[in-house]
Amino acid sequence: MTSSFGALLRELRRDAGFTQEQLADRAAISSQAVGALERGARRFPHQYTVARLADALGLADDQRAAFVTAAARPSAPPAQREPEGTTESAVRVPRQLPPSTPLTGREPMIAEVAAHLVAATDPSPVLLVGPGGIGKTALAVAIGHQLAPEFPDGQLFADLRGAQPDPVDAYAVLGRFLRALGVPKAEVPADPDERLAAYRSALAGRRMLLVLDDAATEEQVRPLLPPPDGCATVVTSRRQLGALLGATRWTVPALGRTDAVRLLARIAGDARIAGEPAAATRVADACGYSPLAICIAAGRLAVRPHWTVAELGRRLTAEHGRLDALSVGDLDVRASIGLSYQSLRPEQRRLLRRLGLVWTKDWPAWVADELGDPESPPRSAEGDLDELVNVHLVEAIGADAAGQQRFRLHDLIAEFARERAYDEESSGTPERIVADLLRSWTALAAGADEDLGHGFGYGAGLTIGDAPAQPAETARVAPGEWFDAERGTLVTAVGQAIRLGHADVAGTLALRLAGFLRVRGHRDDHIATLRQALAAVRAGGLDELRLRVAQTLFSALLDHDLDAGMPELTSEMLAAARALGQADLLIRALVQAGLYAKRRGRLGEAISHYEDALAACADESRMLATALAALALAYTEAGRPHEALPLSERAVTLQREEGAPVMIALRLLSHAEVLADAGRPVDSEKALREALALSRSTGHDAARAYAEWRLGDLALARGRWRTADRLIRSAVATFDRLRDAGSTAYAMRSLGDLAMAQGRPQAAITPYQEALATWQRLRLPLEAARLQARLGHAWYALADHGRAAEHRAACDRVLADLGLTERALRLGPAFQSAKTNV
Repeated sequence: MTSSFGALLRELRRDAGFTQEQLADRAAISSQAVGALERGARRFPHQYTVARLADALGLADDQRAAFVTAAARPSAPPAQREPEGTTESAVRVPRQLPPSTPLTGREPMIAEVAAHLVAATDPSPVLLVGPGGIGKTALAVAIGHQLAPEFPDGQLFADLRGAQPDPVDAYAVLGRFLRALGVPKAEVPADPDERLAAYRSALAGRRMLLVLDDAATEEQVRPLLPPPDGCATVVTSRRQLGALLGATRWTVPALGRTDAVRLLARIAGDARIAGEPAAATRVADACGYSPLAICIAAGRLAVRPHWTVAELGRRLTAEHGRLDALSVGDLDVRASIGLSYQSLRPEQRRLLRRLGLVWTKDWPAWVADELGDPESPPRSAEGDLDELVNVHLVEAIGADAAGQQRFRLHDLIAEFARERAYDEESSGTPERIVADLLRSWTALAAGADEDLGHGFGYGAGLTIGDAPAQPAETARVAPGEWFDAERGTLVTAVGQAIRLGHADVAGTLALRLAGFLRVRGHRDDHIATLRQALAAVRAGGLDELRLRVAQTLFSALLDHDLDAGMPELTSEMLAAARALGQADLLIRALVQAGLYAKRRGRLGEAISHYEDALAACADESRMLATALAALALAYTEAGRPHEALPLSERAVTLQREEGAPVMIALRLLSHAEVLADAGRPVDSEKALREALALSRSTGHDAARAYAEWRLGDLALARGRWRTADRLIRSAVATFDRLRDAGSTAYAMRSLGDLAMAQGRPQAAITPYQEALATWQRLRLPLEAARLQARLGHAWYALADHGRAAEHRAACDRVLADLGLTERALRLGPAFQSAKTNV
């Protein structure tokens, strides 16, 4: 078939008013096949295919005959005809492999493929697949050279130019191979079938290795495969060639970081790379560990002795400069990727360049469906995405925690795709695509947040955009797993929204993320997203969103003992809440002001804020349980647990009515503390056991550890020291992992209490001192005073009355400064009975 058949097919299809998909459906063949025929990628369609297309197009008589003639295989293509009068001597043992090129890190794959080819009596073709520049050709050539002794009749090599616009004709390659096998030029058959038969006859009985590099299609490869009687074949391709049945496939991966640096050193010079190891690693990272990119980078260094490795790294990491820097001589990463890009259909090229705009390292399949034009009818991108995977422009990485199939682009392909997007899409389209994706992910996060069950309500009632139907169902059925899978995407999406000027999206998304990040203990992401979002909504004048983000950030700072920003936030929240006049927001601001005051040891001020918050609550207020629980804990801290008890009980009852397992667990933890101080250890343990079960079921590790710590304290009070030690140390391990310094200090205090109860005051000193150092670093005076009192008792028991008196004096000064009594120290009965001795 000549290219005129493709042009004729396209003209007849358009005259009939069909799309490629419509024609494929009528002819009962694939739309990919129609596209390949129109592009000329499929050179010899079967008569059966030609007849179906003619029927689908309604061709008859002369028009049909012309169509069939255009599709017929020429008896002797011009490219195969030899100039008259030329001769060529026979080559009995061809050695056509190109010279080997530098390789690092490929030894295991070379050994594996070589072993496969040697071990099999009639080895199946080996297919090495991967993207352009990954080193398939170098690998195949290295395998060929290693196996040369195993194939004494020689090696044949052909560059099939499959990535080029005009791949090499397989029958022209057969002609070259026949001449290399000793067939005189004049005796090479012109008829394609006779030529194929002569080729197979010439290989019969020989043990030869064939390397077919850069194959375009299965049709191009099949005529070149030798008979299975001793010969072996290695094929390389950017495509999977799924219809090449029986082939054994190896996907050639990028190099590892260490191997990439080794390859860089091998070309640019060991001493030069060894002199700047950190810069060399940055260069390898910027090259995405692609052998082609590494070779180009090394080549640029080799011809520029005045450059440092750091200078090359700077050029490679400069914004929009990486592909420009990855070009030397006739080696060019952009051109290599471009060959694959140009082989795609228009809709596949569009999908690739738009995927390059996605800001995250990997993404689920539904994203491809969202990248079409909003003015066009919705269509599934599954087929186009499959083709991008087939040609190794997109990598499939498997199912995520929520069961979604995920994909990614190599860094260099992503940069190429972004370039194409900004060059080929209409003005403003890239920004619109990213904004639409941000809204879709925010809407999905809103749905998952509603069903996660934490009950914090940070983003209650807030959503932006519409969620795609299928992923929305996934997010709501398995919200925790969905957030696990999408956390990296959503965290970076907050910053992406800010850069594009969408403060409302950033604020809403940060709030919808906050509950999950808090429950799962992702401290850095939790705080960073809220801080970024708060700065954005402040600048955007979004007053209610600003208050909600500020309140959520306050809770995060409190959780992680980051007091530095709390005073300003407290003042900002109270002023903003009073200005907005929304009751629940004002109540939350009062409660948080009380939390900060209590944290600083100002219990009277805290109680005043909590009482104001409770007074502002209507019976149906969603903040009522929060205000009750906060006031109950403040009363308990002040040594008034019996006043706290009815408030705490009501808070638990209200929370049970509202639901939300995480919040029920937190209310129970607070209630258990009140019960313990009120002298009801059995009821306290019951509440803690329920809280522990809920925390485990919801994956709230911090709450689980808190329950373990408090259960350890109860076991200590009952003299069950082994149980107490196990529970408290388990809590310490979790708090350490979560980097929760304050909670770790509480648990360390309990370890000291355990040592004191066992009559081992010396063993109590170290945990007490560690806890005291934490509270002093955090500048929390009341908590520090509680440790000073305990250390006083420990040193007194060790007969060091001087140190005991120092610690007790420090404790008394804090109590006096804060206007608190001895009850605020919350010492157990054993400590209180010994007070007169300190």
